[in-house]
This record gives sequence, structure tokens and C-alpha cells, in this order.
Amino acid sequence: MKKIIIKILFTCFIITTCLLMAIIIIKYCLIKKDITGIKEVQAKILNKDIDCSNMENIILSKYASLYEENNDLIGWIKIDNTEINYPVMYTPNDKNFYLNKNWNKEDSKVGLPYIDERCNIENSENLIIYGHCVKNGQMFGNLKKYKNKEYYEHHKTIKFDTLYEAHEYEIVSVFVTKVFYSGEKIDEDFLYYDYLDLEDEGRYQKFIENIQEKSIYKTNRELHNGDKFITLSTCDYSFENARLVVIAVQK
Repeated sequence: MKKIIIKILFTCFIITTCLLMAIIIIKYCLIKKDITGIKEVQAKILNKDIDCSNMENIILSKYASLYEENNDLIGWIKIDNTEINYPVMYTPNDKNFYLNKNWNKEDSKVGLPYIDERCNIENSENLIIYGHCVKNGQMFGNLKKYKNKEYYEHHKTIKFDTLYEAHEYEIVSVFVTKVFYSGEKIDEDFLYYDYLDLEDEGRYQKFIENIQEKSIYKTNRELHNGDKFITLSTCDYSFENARLVVIAVQK
């Protein structure tokens, strides 16, 4: 009887191990497929032969063909010498759509970076861009390296283009904080994801004071009322509902 029980347990162990391995392999293959799809999109920004004369605004030529493929495209983000080099999406009427969707709007494990649906690409002083923290460094996975000031020193600049203009931003703050969901008790007086509009001087000052106070290290970059920012947000696993936040000011 004892031998039978041991055999049953061993068989269960083998089956469970095989199932776990299968799940890991399938997940790896799906992520690999997503990344391959993103690389195909990256390659297309070299296409400059599209006629965009009939568009309301003049789209930067390198993005015009991509916009024709998917008009949820709102810009492109790139940090030199890192994995971050991605289209940025915007669906103001469908919150978090690209959290788990790829360029072709199919289910995806890694999604695509996307702008907070409350932002206005032309008027918001702070554009918040969300992206998955993928363990292999894809999407916003490499942002965790900004916890090290030496890494920051060599990667201070973020390139973020809208469809119509190219811009560079300098990182001014890196911190880890918590997000709160509906119904939760909020015990934090600065919710970075609610600071989209900074026209009010008092609100701007509170934003600056908090991002400087919370930053893991000082950047010594002077900031002024009227500055425009981008905020990159991704998951962090320091504690429950933690987020790693990287904020940069337009040069």
C-alpha cells in the first residue's frame, strides 16, 4: 500500500512539473511572438514614402505609415542604449486597452506603452505613460535600473516624439510609490497619476516638491513653472501595488 501511495505521489509530481514547464514555455513563446511583432513595427518607422498631405496636421514622415496602420498611435518613446524603443498608444475612450493588446489589437502578454486616457497630448503639462515591467527587460522592465544613480548618469535623456513633433526630456525624479484602487483607503497625499494639469501655480509647486522629496537621488535639474513633463509608470514589486515612477522634463 505504501509503495502505491509513493507511486501515485511521484506520478502527480511528474504531471505537475510537466504542466508548469508547459505553461512557462507557452508564456515564453507568446512573449517572444509579441516582441517579434514590436520589432516589425520598429522597422517600419524607416518608411518615408507615404503621402500625408491630406491629413489635418503634418505627421512626421517616419510615423505616417504606422499611423495609417493603427490610428491609436500617438507617439514614440526611445531611450538610447536600452530596450526602450516603442510606439506609444492612446485610447481616450477605452481605458487601459493596450495593457494587454499588441499593435494589431490582439491579446498580448506584454501590451504596448500607452498614455493615460485623461491626458490631452497638446494641452496636458504632464503626460503619463504606462508600460508593463517585463522580467527580461522588455517594455518598461529596464526602468528598474534607474534605481541606481550611476545608471541614471549614463541614461538621463528620454526621447518622446508626438506624431507631429520630436522632443527630448531630461530625467528629474525616480521613486517608488503606491497606487490606490477604487474603494481603498488612501493614506498618501500625493498621487502622481492625478497630476496631469499643472497650470495652477500652487498645484505645480506641490508636484515639484513631492517629486523632489520622493526621488531616490537628487538630479540637481532646475525646474520652472510652465515646464512640461512626461511620467513613465510601471509595476514594482517592493510592496503591494507598488509602482516605479520616472519623471522627466522637456528640454
